[in-house]
Amino acid sequence: GQQKVGTISANAGTNLGSLEEQLAQKADEMGAKSFRITSVTGPNTLHGTAVIYK
Repeated sequence: GQQKVGTISANAGTNLGSLEEQLAQKADEMGAKSFRITSVTGPNTLHGTAVIYK
């Protein structure tokens, strides 16, 4: 199975898609095979955290 290797976070405006893209890019840069968003807070500036897996 996949192993949890860390967490990432990102900030975006009010666009959830943009936040997901930023998290995906960070996961990619860290060589992660996948990521799972664990929290999103808002409403004005979205802040999201995700767990990355290898």
